[in-house]
Amino acid sequence: MNPLSIIIAPFDVYLAPEGTAFPDPDTTPSAPWVLFGSNGKRSYSEDGVTVNHEQSIYRHRTAGSTAPVKAARTDEDHTVEFTVEDLTLETYAKVLNNQVVTDVPAASGTPGERSIPLRQGPDVATFALIARGPSPYLQGGYAQFELERVF
Repeated sequence: MNPLSIIIAPFDVYLAPEGTAFPDPDTTPSAPWVLFGSNGKRSYSEDGVTVNHEQSIYRHRTAGSTAPVKAARTDEDHTVEFTVEDLTLETYAKVLNNQVVTDVPAASGTPGERSIPLRQGPDVATFALIARGPSPYLQGGYAQFELERVF
């Protein structure tokens, strides 16, 4: 058995604007890719990063048949799930539809403040996403899930 095939190390998640080219797995993602969470995988819960593949299959039966004679995939979803424990305003703003952080500097007798709008509005922000962790094939290498559009 290849011990590399059992992945027990956490993955990092990177975000970039939708349409951004994906970097090679053996190179560190650079701008516009940004590590999600102030400390990447150390900003996520111990549950780690889970990749799910969901689908709906239509099974067609002909007259008199009790078994399907053909199947067609009618929809499919790929989800990357993880719990973010980093509650910096920058991370929280990204989760809340990529909101803009507003900084109001301190003034005489007034403390400064930082804020984001909590209402997200009807439009949904989209990103490209990389989930990157250890390779199941190459010691010291990386495996990389690439999703062209996430929200």
